[in-house]
Amino acid sequence: MGLPRLIKKWQTDVGEPLSLQDSDFDRATTCMPASRPETGLTPILYRIVKARMMTAIGHVWDFAADTRSYDYTQVIEMDKELQKTYMSIPDCLKWRSMNHCITDSPQVIIQKIHLDIMFQKAKIVLHRRYMNFSLTKTEYDQSQKSGLDAALKLLEYQSILHEETQPGCQLYHERWRVTSIVNHDFLLATSILCFSLKKSSHENCEELETSVVETVQASLKRSHRVWANLSNSSKEAQKAADALTVVLGGHQAYPKAETYAFEQIKTSPSYTADHYQQDTVTSFGIRFPIFNFDDWSSPMNEDVFEDFLAPITAMNEEWQGDEALMDTRDQTN
Repeated sequence: MGLPRLIKKWQTDVGEPLSLQDSDFDRATTCMPASRPETGLTPILYRIVKARMMTAIGHVWDFAADTRSYDYTQVIEMDKELQKTYMSIPDCLKWRSMNHCITDSPQVIIQKIHLDIMFQKAKIVLHRRYMNFSLTKTEYDQSQKSGLDAALKLLEYQSILHEETQPGCQLYHERWRVTSIVNHDFLLATSILCFSLKKSSHENCEELETSVVETVQASLKRSHRVWANLSNSSKEAQKAADALTVVLGGHQAYPKAETYAFEQIKTSPSYTADHYQQDTVTSFGIRFPIFNFDDWSSPMNEDVFEDFLAPITAMNEEWQGDEALMDTRDQTN
């Protein structure tokens, strides 16, 4: 999960900036005017909304990294607070679909998507402990559904960003914003869905929701095409494409890069060879860890699943640095 946050909200006393246009004040202004209503977009509004989201998400990071035990009711309460913050996003920055963004600038579209990606990622972090992906009803059904829905939504954004950043498309000139740090969120979603698909194949229950499995498979197939398309220029993308080839049954062919000799995925040093199924070793050298599907309380599952997920909090810190770079570039334009 990475390291705890270095700066807490209570350690600062800085208020929100005012949402103003440059024309609202000048050198002669001695008293700043009141903030504009959030129904209208201003250059600073995205950063104000993002700061609110980061405050709520910061509480999730702290909660998820807490070594003390807590009741599941606390998770539900935290989820409600996160949802409340998300619902407070102004309409001018709330994502709906590309069809609703015809009149928006590419920069605003990216901002809308980033806010939603932050929210979906936080949902996964919050409910991570309870996502064993049993597709039948359990006491943690809300966490299982929330985690699965968030992962599906993240891969939907991956598909949108990949398509819209192609030459001639609406976000082509903003393609630099889709960095490897953002792609880590898509890797997280991919691992979540791969795990759910693997778990569903071991379910021996008549109530198994076939529609859910089909939805996950369709999402992973779309993601596989994206990773495969990027595999010629990205080592991470090739690894993701190769892994999905295994998970989806080895029938997802894609053009291999001729000029890149990427190293095989390394297994975690904390595991021995006994933790891996030897018959899953493929020509590209990937070995998947064995999950104990019969006993979810097994310590092996705890260790393997922790390693299976990306270091979420650490990536969040990197993402904030990347967003700072984006903000700097926006201000200079």
